[in-house]
Amino acid sequence: MDAMTGRRPGANPWMDTMRRSTMRLRAAAALFFGSAAPAVLAHHPMGGAVPQTVWQGVLSGLAHPVIGADHLLFVVAAAVAAACSGVAGATALRLLLAFVVTGVAGTLLRVPGIELPFAEAAVGASLLGVAALLWARWRGTAAAMALACVAGLLHGQAYGEAVVGAEATPVLAYLVGLAIVQSMIAFAGFQAARWGRLAAPAAFGHAQTALAVVAAATGGWMLALGAIA
Repeated sequence: MDAMTGRRPGANPWMDTMRRSTMRLRAAAALFFGSAAPAVLAHHPMGGAVPQTVWQGVLSGLAHPVIGADHLLFVVAAAVAAACSGVAGATALRLLLAFVVTGVAGTLLRVPGIELPFAEAAVGASLLGVAALLWARWRGTAAAMALACVAGLLHGQAYGEAVVGAEATPVLAYLVGLAIVQSMIAFAGFQAARWGRLAAPAAFGHAQTALAVVAAATGGWMLALGAIA
């Protein structure tokens, strides 16, 4: 122990900081379900009102994946899984793009009233799926592409509930906002994960495991709620 600094010889202050951050993340996961549970199912950016204008449609689309904690968690977890997959960067980004595009398709199906059965519970199942990819440190693309497309349709169904009954123009604006914000979150998460994986692999591995646990717990909780309902 160094008498001047109070640190062990050879200790890395950066790694100590990352370890403390990982511990805080795990603690936050424990608090997530008690304090943020209502936000997990928050699917109405306009307070339940249907967007009436282009501006309202854009704002609603931008807000929906952020205030819906289940959607935000999936996009972030999927971005991290893609960054850690070991496949080429372009292939990983195509997986994320597939989720965004099929999400738009799922929303378009929901607007005229085409509703997939058990969509909310299936969103929980998609979180379990991405948690499995994170936990297993997957190295393939076929299963991941299937999950991205199916999850996109399911999350898109949930997104579409916010614009059922809206006119065509606000719906189009909503889809634009939705695609933009999801793409930005996915790309930012992907780049941050790639950087973290290279800069501090050990600490990042702990954070990846913690994210998998949070995604799995949230998905299981949503499935349980769906079964009760």
